[in-house]
Amino acid sequence: MTRRAGRRTERIVIGPLRAADVEPCARIVAGDPLWQRYRITLPRARRLIRKALAARRRNRGAGRETGTIAVARWRRRVAGFIWFRISGTFDHSGYIRWIAVAPHARGRGIGARLMRHAERRLFAAGPNVFLLVSDFNSGAQAFY
Repeated sequence: MTRRAGRRTERIVIGPLRAADVEPCARIVAGDPLWQRYRITLPRARRLIRKALAARRRNRGAGRETGTIAVARWRRRVAGFIWFRISGTFDHSGYIRWIAVAPHARGRGIGARLMRHAERRLFAAGPNVFLLVSDFNSGAQAFY
């Protein structure tokens, strides 16, 4: 996807999580009041994301146990990510664990691009995608 900003074309690139992405991804969720309500701290976010990266390396990208994390980059910076499992719900349906977009990148369609990326992978493997949204998270309810 490209967006025109004056004369320059800005691209959103989605790719696999890399070791250098752990810190910016952890900071996105830990710095957001919404994620703080879920008790996601910076050390906890780092630990969970590192665990997913290590599992992917061990399992050669299988994305089954801890899941797959896809990272969106905009202007060469981590702009958001989505963490999903191929067989997450009752080992039958895909599961979206986390999706987050950095404050500097919101309103640019990055969350929608991340969802489409995950849905392509998930629907190729099964008939459904499952996610949970809290009743107080009206922004996520409107997004989904």
